[in-house]
Amino acid sequence: MQAQRMLTATANTPPALVFAGQHALTTGDLRAARHYFEQGTPGAIFLLKTSGTIGLAWVLQRSGQTEQARQHTREAARQLERTWGSSPKRPEDYADLARVRVLQGDREGARCKPSRRAFGRAGASTTKTRTTPC
Repeated sequence: MQAQRMLTATANTPPALVFAGQHALTTGDLRAARHYFEQGTPGAIFLLKTSGTIGLAWVLQRSGQTEQARQHTREAARQLERTWGSSPKRPEDYADLARVRVLQGDREGARCKPSRRAFGRAGASTTKTRTTPC
């Protein structure tokens, strides 16, 4: 009951809207995802802002709005660089970096060692056969 009250009380906050956008994106509801990301991302801070920007870029790309997607992808890359410079710290940072690289069309770069390291830290196997020179 307390959790339900908390969710109701925070329903229109930037973090809640970004998380709602992420959920809508995972369920394939691009229209809802775009709405939530556009509402929540501008007011979000730090990593949630980056996450929302990446999510919005995904939605725009899937919707065929490639130029807008590129703009958001560039903004996400700038946000990541401002947040951790050239040295990602957390598994989520590496995952965000991989997402940005995929959005930029660099699928090979997304599979490179720094990106794979994120999944290793998160508990996933990194012992698969390497097919890239990274």
